[in-house]
Amino acid sequence: LTGFMAIETDVTERRQVMEELRLERERLDLAMTGSGLGLFDWNLETGDIVFRAAGANMLGYGVDELPTKVSQWFEAIHPDDRDAAATAVRESIELGKPYECEHRLLTSDGAWRWILGRGRVAACNERGAAIRFVGTHQAITRRKEAEAELAAAKTIAETALREGEALRHTLDQHAIV
Repeated sequence: LTGFMAIETDVTERRQVMEELRLERERLDLAMTGSGLGLFDWNLETGDIVFRAAGANMLGYGVDELPTKVSQWFEAIHPDDRDAAATAVRESIELGKPYECEHRLLTSDGAWRWILGRGRVAACNERGAAIRFVGTHQAITRRKEAEAELAAAKTIAETALREGEALRHTLDQHAIV
């Protein structure tokens, strides 16, 4: 052996950064799962869309079972809701508006589940064109069902009130009271 050369690299800082990143990802996963939110990340140039597990689970899918192209995702939106969803996305991308849309999505068992989607353009290219769109999905089926029940109860109450007033008027006219 005529010589020896050693290179030493201190990786302490890199390990600390990696641990901080792991903790931040864990916090995000816990917060998203705890608040019932699913995350989507859409590459506007390729049409690729990625979902986190919580978003897939709320629809009864595994994350690997969800569409990987946004065109496939739009097919999973209820036909009555597609135009409104497409308009909300287009306005967000073209006008810089926040994306917010309530629509139904097809679940793994063939049922429709109400979802509140929220998002925004997350990145633009050097020409200012949107290239990335990121947002969340939240299951709101229970709220939509409660709203429908409340509307039905209101209709019944209003009908009963009108019929009661009509009956009172009839009784007053005939001096039965």
